[in-house]
Amino acid sequence: PSSHHNSAPLNLSRTCRRWRYLMLTNARFWVRIQCYSNHALVLALLWLQRSQNAVIDVEIYGESLNSTLLRDVLLQTLSNPRLRKLTLETVAPEGFQPVAAMDLSNLVDLCVTLGRVLPFTIPQFQPGQQSIAPMLRRLDLTLDKSTKQTQREIWGLLEQCSHVKELLLSARSPDNLEDNRSDDHLLVFKNLQSMRLCAIGKGGNYIQQLLQRMEAPSLVSLYLDAHLVDPLAEAIQRFLTRSHFGSPVRKAYFRMYKRMTQEKIFEALPGVTELRFGNV
Repeated sequence: PSSHHNSAPLNLSRTCRRWRYLMLTNARFWVRIQCYSNHALVLALLWLQRSQNAVIDVEIYGESLNSTLLRDVLLQTLSNPRLRKLTLETVAPEGFQPVAAMDLSNLVDLCVTLGRVLPFTIPQFQPGQQSIAPMLRRLDLTLDKSTKQTQREIWGLLEQCSHVKELLLSARSPDNLEDNRSDDHLLVFKNLQSMRLCAIGKGGNYIQQLLQRMEAPSLVSLYLDAHLVDPLAEAIQRFLTRSHFGSPVRKAYFRMYKRMTQEKIFEALPGVTELRFGNV
């Protein structure tokens, strides 16, 4: 239900009686739900009904969305075991009451931009407890200047997703993410094979904090796009050394600014077969 992509199923269902029957009885035409406006949010509930028992992909973008409509759609999707992919790149209105994620059992792809108000909440992860999204394979997380979540809240989200195989994290100058955690345990991404980190401005500070408390023993591909000052370079070196005794990392790309930093990281990647450096 968007102004362009998902208008096709609705238009085809209005062509004739035969086509309407075919469209309404074939759930595959209604599984991709895109919401860019309040009108699209209204149509999203219709798409959810017509998708029947098929898995669904839900994408919600944009600003100035109606609080009631947004909440209704989130309630219907975050409690739906058919949800396979969720993309949330919207700014929730001030005063918006977040929706609790209740059933993400089949979710495989999660893309979230953290803003002033996170539209949904994920229960705090407890050691030994199964993740609320056990099938999740890819996490794409963006932090920007409007991010108001605390370090602890973001860390809790990462803990719930620590079994992913692909992690993309973009930090765009968040200036309020002080490291206020009282414990110092490592967050182990035991299945992580590919990681892409992008930092702009003060975002490098958050990437540094993450790497200092992270371990990824199965990592094969690493991409880092940041102004690599010495503290961040040292955090990367220690992360690689801590994660990979014998280093399974085979592909690595770094944007950095001096040769000494390159040599430090190269020492931590004895098994690398493809290593590239770019200039900031």
